This record gives sequence, C-alpha cells and structure tokens, in this order.
Amino acid sequence: MFCVNPECPDFILDGAHGEYVETIWQCPVCGARLVPELPPEGDADAPDESADNFPEPTEADSLVSIADFPSRAAAELAKSYLTANDIAAWVTRTRLYVADTQAEDARALLRQAENEP
Repeated sequence: MFCVNPECPDFILDGAHGEYVETIWQCPVCGARLVPELPPEGDADAPDESADNFPEPTEADSLVSIADFPSRAAAELAKSYLTANDIAAWVTRTRLYVADTQAEDARALLRQAENEP
C-alpha cells in the first residue's frame, strides 16, 4: 500500500511515496487513504491516460462531475475505489467524472467510503 499524497511530509522530505504493509489503509504520517499501487509517473495535471478496463469516454457518453478533490492523488484514489466497484470513472486535474447513469451509485459509494474506519 502506498501513500500518494504529494503533500505528505514523508514525500516532501524523501521524494518517495511511503510504502506500507497491506493491513494499513491510512498513511500514519499524513492520514491520507493508501492505494494498492503507485499511479503511473508523469505530469500530475495531464489527463489520465492509464489503461483501465473501461474505454475512454466518447461524445455519446454523458459525463457528470461527481466530486472535486484537494489533489489529483485524492481524485485518483476515489477513481480506483469506483473502478474496483465496477463504475467507470475519469479524472481531469482534481475532478472526478462518471457516466450520468452511474452518478447516483458512484456518489453513494464515495459516501460509504468516507464512513469506513
């Protein structure tokens, strides 16, 4: 599990993302939720081009923004949670998008994740 928070004091001091055992879900330094793998390196503000099991949105897709996060890492974490629950999601900068037909389910999953210990 990795802390991908670019504002984590460990990352700022070491220049590397903290790595923790799989039984830890929250960074002990900054409190950010940990992710199972590091996102691909590159421009943090570039559009997400990582390969998911979901196609890129097309003009036929009606996407809606369901959340805005304080950092790209937080948005990517929420995206990974949604995709793990079979909801296609896309990130641009710090905003999270899903198909309008899945927006209600996605919002419910994110609220559920906020309430988990």
